[in-house]
Amino acid sequence: MAKVKREKKPLRQRLRDMSIKGSFMLYVLVAALLATAACALIINTCDNVLIDLHLRYLDQAVYHVIPPGGHYSVSYDSSGSLGYTVSRYTIFDSTGAAVESFDVEPSRQSADVYYDSDIEGYSPGYIAVEKGLGDGYTSYEYTGANVIQVTPTYTTADLVIERTARIIGVVSLPGCYLSAVVLCASAFYRRKLKGPIETLGAASARIAENDLEFTVPVLGGSELSRLCASFETMRAALAENNRETWRQMEERRRLNAAFSHDLRTPLTVLKGHASMLAEALPSGAVTAEDAAEELAIMQHHIARMENYVDAMGRLQRLEDTEVIRQEVSVSE
Repeated sequence: MAKVKREKKPLRQRLRDMSIKGSFMLYVLVAALLATAACALIINTCDNVLIDLHLRYLDQAVYHVIPPGGHYSVSYDSSGSLGYTVSRYTIFDSTGAAVESFDVEPSRQSADVYYDSDIEGYSPGYIAVEKGLGDGYTSYEYTGANVIQVTPTYTTADLVIERTARIIGVVSLPGCYLSAVVLCASAFYRRKLKGPIETLGAASARIAENDLEFTVPVLGGSELSRLCASFETMRAALAENNRETWRQMEERRRLNAAFSHDLRTPLTVLKGHASMLAEALPSGAVTAEDAAEELAIMQHHIARMENYVDAMGRLQRLEDTEVIRQEVSVSE
């Protein structure tokens, strides 16, 4: 027996026919991927800005090398007589002779000291406090350093750029995922829920107004689409019931008209004979035999009317009888 090959649906139709649960999971997955990609892009951009900013200032750095076995001292201005604090660095060689001296202004420069961490058991520290330099300076000596790097501090504009990049990098993670959730919910509602909900709402309003001459469109194969299909089935059943009701009402109207017409003939005959008897009996214009004959005719028409009314009553009861469908054998 040959297998029937199923026709493969296009991807767009398969996505449209997905269940609400499956569609929601797909939307969440796509939103998570987009948020992750956007977050990675933003963080990478911010990191590149910070790295470029750091390298730009690093290119302007000045390196002061400390001779092997030498040391350096730092003198801090504690009097404030210069208007701002100045750190004066002095580099000494292994014999203790000063080989270089330079000033660092913390408001415009920063000094980074790099120690020789390869020396086993070495722990850098400072010795000699307040060497008596005068002029409000306090001096400290440090040993074990290799290089002193003096780098310009960031300008106000570059500080704003740095802080903005750091803030954007921090808030990008929750911001991207929150935006993805909002966009996911909006797209999911617009594509999967809005159309069927509006369709069902419009159909309910028209049914409430007793307007059944329309069709409920059914798009896709999701649960709401199947609900629209059920709504269309209900509307069609209501429309058919309405048409059947109108047909029965029209049939009854015609039946009542026929009933009135058929009653009018015997009533006219009875009226004529009764009128004739009413005029002839007092004057003795008719004999007893003629009167008996007239009464027989009247009784016949009365019986006819009774039979007709009884038949109409049975017909009414027959229409009100509930139809019970069941299988019956042909011979029976």
